[in-house]
Amino acid sequence: MTSLCLAASASGQSTGVLVGTLRTLGGDVVGDAVVTATSDGRARGARTDDEGEFRFEDLVPGAHILTTDQTPLVVDPVSPIDIVAGITIRRDLTLVPRDRARGGWQADRMKEGNPGLSASVLDTQAVAGGRTPLVRVVERVPGMSVGRAGGVGQPTTLRVRGAEVSRRFSVTDGLPLDDLTNRLHLGAPGETDIVEVIRGAAASARGTELVGLAHIVRRSVDETSPFLAVDAEGGELGWRRLGVTTAGRRGDYDWRLGAANLEADNEQPNSLYSQTAVAGRFGMRKGDISTQVMFRGETSELGLPGQTLLVPADLDAGEDRTQWTAGAILRLHRGPTNKHELRLVASQTNRLALNPLDSGSVRLQSAEAIALQVEMPDFASTDGLRNDTQVARLTYEYTFVPDEFHFITFGGTVEGQSGRFGLSDTFDHQRLNFALFGEDRLQAYDNLEVTAGGRLMRNGPFDISAQPRVSATYELGRGFTAHGSGGFGIGTPTLEQRFGATFERRGTEELLQTESVIFDGGVGG
Repeated sequence: MTSLCLAASASGQSTGVLVGTLRTLGGDVVGDAVVTATSDGRARGARTDDEGEFRFEDLVPGAHILTTDQTPLVVDPVSPIDIVAGITIRRDLTLVPRDRARGGWQADRMKEGNPGLSASVLDTQAVAGGRTPLVRVVERVPGMSVGRAGGVGQPTTLRVRGAEVSRRFSVTDGLPLDDLTNRLHLGAPGETDIVEVIRGAAASARGTELVGLAHIVRRSVDETSPFLAVDAEGGELGWRRLGVTTAGRRGDYDWRLGAANLEADNEQPNSLYSQTAVAGRFGMRKGDISTQVMFRGETSELGLPGQTLLVPADLDAGEDRTQWTAGAILRLHRGPTNKHELRLVASQTNRLALNPLDSGSVRLQSAEAIALQVEMPDFASTDGLRNDTQVARLTYEYTFVPDEFHFITFGGTVEGQSGRFGLSDTFDHQRLNFALFGEDRLQAYDNLEVTAGGRLMRNGPFDISAQPRVSATYELGRGFTAHGSGGFGIGTPTLEQRFGATFERRGTEELLQTESVIFDGGVGG
């Protein structure tokens, strides 16, 4: 909302003044952000103070467009502000997702039908103070669905719809999704962030891995003064959680450290889950440069009752997991519309499947053929079977907004993987992956958005593959929206799928990379 707040007495002045406050959708002020006023190709910048206030002096009369350096979020309202000589004008700004800034749109429907780099942005309330498992956060995103069963620590199904992937993935309820530690779970327990879930060229799928699925857009917690928080939870099925977090900020530097312990009995016998995690983040921002250095370590224990529909639960099988992750993110802003981002992450996950006792064989008998019986032995092992992986990844991403019609992103990723499986004591399986990606999200008309892009990738020994894709969303009016998307999908088996070992199944080294063509579309209202 624009309002006149002060009239200058000197009518001969040839310049005007613009003031305002920058806030989030939740109403929190945004300090240390750059607001830029552009008119006739000339740009002026002003940095917000701790109260989110900004002020421009000596602006030339005429229309000015306001932007910020908080990409990919934009300011609302987006309409130009007319500066009048000798007048101080106030315009308060709100940071919103790019799609939401266009008035009259069905933002969620547009994003659901157009799986680009800004599929959905979840605010701090959606993340629920960092205590909500990521699967519960993802299930609220348009174009995704989650099938929950078994309780925390047990397998859960996640389905992603779009040109990149359109199938189901097996994930573990309550645990970090593979490869998300460098984006979401790298922060301290209890941390609250704005999270962007994407389904565009920067995201890919490899087995159960959804690479690049979640982005931390920016910190949303006020860290202008140190604080200490302790929280405890309790509930049915033995749910107990205790966490402690401390954070603060001094000058250009900020920090956050935390630890949490979680236990849950769940319903099935031998399905108890326990987890202990510690994590920290240290950040710095000076001018157009910002950096974050993060670490996380956790240990967990999980009972594995096995399939209990036809046979009794296995009361001694389980899995011990240890994981550590460290990473760094460097961002360089070149004006309000250009951003370079470099991300480096390294992690190691050790999973030890245990079955120390022989629970005896289970016999299954056919209801039609009485004489047909199948005996299933219990494979006991006191040493257990390993499924350990190491990952190191370097990613570069460049965001460029040349005008009000285009939102362009491109970049690349280089990744090294190694694995240790079964009874092996060494990481004797290695793989090198790389990918280049690019995407242009075009606002063709007020009611038509088109996204075109692609991904060129090679995973380990498999052939180089190209994944072009295009999607479009058209607002029909009267609350109805038409959408369609199409492209190529790649299915690459992971190291664990090829070489992993559990007591129930072994990896298949002969697995090949698969390609598919995917189209989808529809009308919603």
